[in-house]
Amino acid sequence: MKISMDELEMKEFLTFRLTNEQRPYFGLDPVRDEWEEVEVKSGTTVYYDQEDVIRKVIKFDPFFRFHYTEFDTVMATKNRTTILPKTEKGKEKKITPTNIIAPTPSGCTVSFRLTSERLGSGIHAYNPRNHINLPIDSDDNLHTLDELRHWITHYIETCPPDYFNKVERMRTMPHRTIKYKPGDIFRFEIDRAHYGFALIIGEKKKLSPLLPAEHNWNSLMTVPILFRFYELKTTDKDLPFEDICSYPLLRAEFMSDGDIIWGTHDIVGHKQLEEKDIDFPMHLSFLRKNHGPHVLRFSWGLGTAIADKPLDMEEIKTTLEDRPQCDFSNRGVALSLPMYELLRVLNCEPQFGEWSDLLHPNNFQKRQKVYEWFGFPEEMDLDTFNLQHNGYTRQQYIDLVSSNYKLF
Repeated sequence: MKISMDELEMKEFLTFRLTNEQRPYFGLDPVRDEWEEVEVKSGTTVYYDQEDVIRKVIKFDPFFRFHYTEFDTVMATKNRTTILPKTEKGKEKKITPTNIIAPTPSGCTVSFRLTSERLGSGIHAYNPRNHINLPIDSDDNLHTLDELRHWITHYIETCPPDYFNKVERMRTMPHRTIKYKPGDIFRFEIDRAHYGFALIIGEKKKLSPLLPAEHNWNSLMTVPILFRFYELKTTDKDLPFEDICSYPLLRAEFMSDGDIIWGTHDIVGHKQLEEKDIDFPMHLSFLRKNHGPHVLRFSWGLGTAIADKPLDMEEIKTTLEDRPQCDFSNRGVALSLPMYELLRVLNCEPQFGEWSDLLHPNNFQKRQKVYEWFGFPEEMDLDTFNLQHNGYTRQQYIDLVSSNYKLF
């Protein structure tokens, strides 16, 4: 029977395994000689120790062309037919791919994905128990197993001297819950050798009582924090606090607080906020109330303006190039730290894309036209807008954050 190239490729993919020499570089345990490798189902393999405990799982995700995941675990079984519960109230479960990957692994996880029609390639190593990952500066354009193997070899050969300190931190750091507040500065790993820093300037949840009902931020998901990158990339993990604060700040944006509250990024200090530290995203979008006509909404900081004159939809479509929903919101919440935006600026590129950012250099004429629609002055600044539209100036915001105000 003739086998198609796709089938041949899949057969090759399913044979891929990391070696015991490679595994420690990604935080994984080696496979011991006494363990037995057993295929549960095509694409899902487990390793049993001599007590029939599953110690390692390898999974291929069929949704992608090639997506290999390996993780360490401790999963007791009964005669290799069912997974034993970890508590008295639990129930035995059949050994199936779904039941094997459902519990949080007790060890680290690594995944390798090759480029496909859906996504580019990606490489990740992390510990789901403590939310810490390795700062892998991976190639996003790997197409073949040979390219992946070459990348792994090169990665291992170029690890810096302190690399296994990062691996050990990922493997052994206990789960943490960190309290944070505006003015905290946190450190993050850009890659294996470089670090960056960012300043927290607000938490949307605590600002919500101050927001008008029509404000753009009311649609934000997760628990967003407002932060700003320092325009800085350094090999000095312990850069003096005063030196960090001397660097310029990038524009403010939102991210989920998960990376902070679970200790993925370490808070390294706290500063008294100043006016120059405060910035807010600018948002433009349509708003519709009670099934009535759409109106233009403009939010900047805690203030919001609603266009109070009839809209010329043709003029709006022409000016904004028929953008869906007329949306220059830039209001999404990154689930993890969007370091690529810092790298763009360090590479002399705009922080945000033209499609989402009304303050993008290429959107100057659009922004001026929007100001005209709302009756704003041409050189309007953040404080002026908030004074006129029931918001907070930068100093008023700092006073709010710095006082014993109940919201904070």
